[in-house]
Amino acid sequence: MVNQLTGFALALGLLSATAAFAQGEVFPRERGPVVVAELFTSQSCPACPDADAFAADLDNRSDIIVLSWPVDIWDYLGWEDTLASPENTRRQAQYNGRFGLRWPYTPELVIDGRTHVAGNQREEVMSLIEEIRRDSWVDVPLRIRLMERRLVINVGSAPDGMTDTLGTIWLIPYRDQQNIEIGNGPNRGRTLSYVNVAEAAYPISQWAGSPVIVRHELEFALGDMPDGFVVLLQKHRSGPVLGAARLQISWAGAEAE
Repeated sequence: MVNQLTGFALALGLLSATAAFAQGEVFPRERGPVVVAELFTSQSCPACPDADAFAADLDNRSDIIVLSWPVDIWDYLGWEDTLASPENTRRQAQYNGRFGLRWPYTPELVIDGRTHVAGNQREEVMSLIEEIRRDSWVDVPLRIRLMERRLVINVGSAPDGMTDTLGTIWLIPYRDQQNIEIGNGPNRGRTLSYVNVAEAAYPISQWAGSPVIVRHELEFALGDMPDGFVVLLQKHRSGPVLGAARLQISWAGAEAE
């Protein structure tokens, strides 16, 4: 996986295929704020399957962008997580450093980069999502489009009254759904399902409060194409989410050059 991610990071740009794909679907579908729910999960975590199922339910909502981040912190329990990467684990550690947590845990759901909660606590999760939606006054317009072999990302301006306008624009390719048979560890014998499995997070540009257009060429080997992309605008690097969009793509009909 590391070699694959490294290759993507170096290429981060152009689709190596002639893509007769269907049109991508953009979230949010209508203008308005969305809440980003990032689930840090593990195949060796007994409490995670309930959180993974809840993430799939949240993904059915048009006002929530869900990302699953498999981490490797429990690999020593007898099963090496087949979707995890050190990069995912580092992203969780960056959040937990901000939250003042001494130890990582799963299932950890980070909501809009602002707070965290156990991802299997449905009522508490929904309460926090609604609280953040109600109280957050920052919503930087962000749109993502696929134009031939290029992603075009439009990031708007900071709202009036916002003084700290330094942010990072992250590009996150993801896989739609992954079903994994667990061969050992606490979840041995189960088949677990994951939605919107993040492959990595790539900082593609900075934002300083003024409108920005980022044009990003894409390069993938046929068969390695992600199912979509999430773009996040975060305060500084791992701070609160200031804007977000998701592009879901069908690559049907793609042919190698």
